[in-house]
Amino acid sequence: MQIILCLLLFFSAAEKKKEIEILPVPFDTVSQSISISKTIAVQPLYNADSTLDTVYAKDIYLSAMNWFHLNYPSPKKVIQSTFEPDSIIGKYKFRVYYINPKTGARNVIKHWIMYDIKIETYKASYTYTIDNFRTDEATPQHIERWLDKNNRAKKEYAMYTNQLVEYLNTLEQSIVEKMKLIDSK
Repeated sequence: MQIILCLLLFFSAAEKKKEIEILPVPFDTVSQSISISKTIAVQPLYNADSTLDTVYAKDIYLSAMNWFHLNYPSPKKVIQSTFEPDSIIGKYKFRVYYINPKTGARNVIKHWIMYDIKIETYKASYTYTIDNFRTDEATPQHIERWLDKNNRAKKEYAMYTNQLVEYLNTLEQSIVEKMKLIDSK
């Protein structure tokens, strides 16, 4: 009986020490924050006579505006500023859940994560920047604290960080795919 009890205690302690593997987080070492900033070259379209058409910043700007309208349920609430020429600045939020490790069920919304997104358009390219991640609470907390390995709530923070990385990957794919210029001629 004592051997069985010792084995149960050993395996339950080993299970508690098992950590969730954290997906690679886009971290900017200069600003010490989670941030993504990429410049994408836009391929020119062909005219009806098979000559290359010129790519103008206004075409890319309209494509960016179209992306905001396709990607967010209420773009008027997301877009905060279009005052800077050739750039769109937005703010949005998404949810992270506590996922039961035994059942895999999403139980409770744990946090709303707010972020800023900016798309700057140039002739033949654009740059998107996604940064300033924080919790939507009475006192917003920057979520870089989730990356601290000494934090007590490490298992939950790893779970939330992985959801953030998956969300960012989907968002980035959406930007690159939907920002391609469509031949309207």
